[in-house]
Amino acid sequence: MTPKQYIIKRRLHLIFNELRSNNVSSIREITTTYGIVNQGRFAQDYYKFFNEYPHQTQKKD
Repeated sequence: MTPKQYIIKRRLHLIFNELRSNNVSSIREITTTYGIVNQGRFAQDYYKFFNEYPHQTQKKD
């Protein structure tokens, strides 16, 4: 795993955990906090890694 891949996976896990905590106001707010600029690319990477989109994770109880 390259350093870039590690950073991407780490960010995805951090964002996943924040989405699962019920203290989230918006996905964009979280991704901006973690330095994500391209929301479309983020959603693609997120789906590849978790097999669901960020809004689906957010809606789970």
